[in-house]
Order: sequence, then C-alpha cells, then structure tokens
Amino acid sequence: MKKSLKDLKDIENFFLQSDIKEEKKPNDKNPKIMGNKLEILEKEIKNLKKQINLLESELDKVSSNKGGSLKKNDTEEIARMFMDFSVDNVQDKEVKKEITALKNENERLRHENKKLEKHMKKVEVHKKEKFYKNISYSEIINNIRKKYSFLGENSKISLATAEYLFLNETLSAIDYSASYINYVKAFEIELKRVLGKSNEKLTFGSLMEKLKLNSMFKTFVERIEKDNVGKIRNIAVHNKAISKNECGKLRKLLVEDAWMDRISFLVEESLKEKEESLVEFDTFIIKKVGNKNIKGKNYSHYHTDGDMDILSKDSSLKDFIKGNGKVKKIEAQYFIVLE
Repeated sequence: MKKSLKDLKDIENFFLQSDIKEEKKPNDKNPKIMGNKLEILEKEIKNLKKQINLLESELDKVSSNKGGSLKKNDTEEIARMFMDFSVDNVQDKEVKKEITALKNENERLRHENKKLEKHMKKVEVHKKEKFYKNISYSEIINNIRKKYSFLGENSKISLATAEYLFLNETLSAIDYSASYINYVKAFEIELKRVLGKSNEKLTFGSLMEKLKLNSMFKTFVERIEKDNVGKIRNIAVHNKAISKNECGKLRKLLVEDAWMDRISFLVEESLKEKEESLVEFDTFIIKKVGNKNIKGKNYSHYHTDGDMDILSKDSSLKDFIKGNGKVKKIEAQYFIVLE
C-alpha cells in the first residue's frame, strides 16, 4: 500500500486531533475504548518506523551515489521516492525476481530434457540394432566348444542349434519346438554319460528318476518337474507348438543358471577316471576338423557322436568305426587316441 506525503500529513493531523480530543475528554472515559485507540496508534507507529527505515536506506543509496552532494533534481528524486514508496512494491520486486529465476531454471530443464530424450532415442535404436543383429552359427558353436569343452560333439551341436534358433528369432508367435527339443537333447545325452548309461535307452522320465537318487541333482530335478519339462518335451515332439516363453524357461535353467556348466564339470570328473586307460569305442565319425601334434607325432582330429572325439594317425576315417584306444587329456579336452 503506497503512502504519499499527503498520507503522512493526515497521520500527523490524526495525532494532533487525538491529543486535542484527549484534553477535552473527561477523566471518567471508558478505559476499554482508550485501550483500543492506543493499539491502533501503536500499529500505525510501527508501520511508520518501517517506512522510515526503508526510506533512509534508499536515501543512503542516492546520497552515496551522488558523492554526498544533493542537487534540486536529487531532492525531487527523493520526493518521488516518498510518493511512490510502497512495501508491497518491494515485495513484488522480490517475487518477480524469484519468478524470473524459476522461469529461467524451467527453461534450462526443458532444454536438458530435450537433450536427454534425443540421447535415449539413440540408445534405444542402438539397443534394438544390437538385439536384432543375428549371431552366426559358427560363432555360437565355437563359443560352446570353448565353454563346454568336455561335452560330446553331439551335445555341443544340439546346444548350439538350440541357441542359434532361440537367440536369432525375435517373433514370439512362431513354434520354438526345435529349439526346446535340442536343449533337452543336449542335457539328456550328457546326464546319461554322467550316470554311465550312454548305451541304454532311457526315457526322459526314467532318467529323472535315476537323477533323484543323486542328492547333487535334487534342485535340478525339482526345477525340471516344476517347469513340466518332460511334459512340454513330449508336446513339442508330438502335439503342438512351443512358445518362446516356455523355451526361455528351459534355457534359463540350463544356460543362465549354469546347470550345463555343472553337467560339463561332472562329465570331466567321469573322464578323469578313464585318463590313460584303454577303452572300447563304437562310434560314428561326424567329420574331420583338423590336426593335432602330440610329442612330435601328427594326428587327425575327428568329431564323433560318442563320448569323446578321436585322434588318429589315419587321416581317412569315416562313417562307423569301432576298436580300442587310450584316453588322453589334451588342451583341456579328452580324446580317444588311436595309435
């Protein structure tokens, strides 16, 4: 609320009139009414003091800026200060200052948000490109051969096929039976090896019953039964399509939860017992994959469908072969070596 020089003059007259009235009032005037007037006067005095303090502050600024020498224009400026002075105006200036600061901050945040949105879009595009980029079968099979070096070649091929189909297909509506069956096939083959039942025709159910007798596989069997792996396996072979979600559950158990790693470890333990011993084999040569040199002797390396690959000095092996050979561990892999 503004107070002009006229306002100040009115207040001064108010004081003078009050004094005159007080002199004329009889001494028996109601004390309650007197108290109310005193309260009003005290409030006015407080307001005046505030006005004066602020005006003095403004005067100090003007005089300091003028070097203490006031001219007519300066006095007019001071008069205008009296006329225009308002506490409300001062408060408005502070509020406007805060509002301006908030607007600036809001504008800055909006600008930052736009930059962040652009960055997130780029990240999303990069993620999609990375996710939908096909992984070659050769890359997958090579990784599996390194990670699960003690698994048989058939198991590695089944696992690589399952991974290739699962990882490279992004549509959820297609049938994932082929991927599911190959995951199951890989761990069935290796579990039979661990149990020493490679040559026996065990159903999936009977294999699980045998695993139950081994406390090491208690958690594994419980997960297999909970996820109905045996039932879904049979459905995949005979009845209906398998969803990616169902296939993903089995993959999580075998690959992400590392049960294939444990099975591979158990396979290694079973092969350790055979190291440097003579074993009989009856296997099928899948293909020749290269050569290995052992103590100055050159051997051809063959992938087989048996428990171990074969190293032989004969470079022309193919189809079905059987015989005897010595089990040796070479470069973190066990072979049947034929002299």
